[in-house]
Amino acid sequence: MTDTSTLSGPRAGVFALYKVLIALFALAVVVQIFLAGLGVFGDEVAIASSDLEPHRTLGYLLTVPLALLLLVLAVIARPGRRIEPMTGALVVFGLVLLQLGRSGADLPLLGGLHAVLAFVQLGLAGSLVKLALDR
Repeated sequence: MTDTSTLSGPRAGVFALYKVLIALFALAVVVQIFLAGLGVFGDEVAIASSDLEPHRTLGYLLTVPLALLLLVLAVIARPGRRIEPMTGALVVFGLVLLQLGRSGADLPLLGGLHAVLAFVQLGLAGSLVKLALDR
């Protein structure tokens, strides 16, 4: 793959956009975790209520448009061997989290796994921020 010292022209611009968006993604995951806690605490039936709607909406936006856009940007910029597959893993994690979130109301074990994997997603996003900013 490519070292950032060889990124120039449009690829350098695409990677600059990637850096901004991956940092926003990581910040949004923190907000996402906060929204989950806000929706759950204080409401005994929050899983089925509209209290979790902001959490659900942000989760969808993180996964479908934003994570996919990050993957496209990483593929175009080709910034290094680790960033592209790790960004692909971010997309997969997002899709798994969406499905676990949908299943969590019926199967609490999957809901618990959803919460744990959210922290894994945060770690992955944070690692990508560090990799991107170090290049």
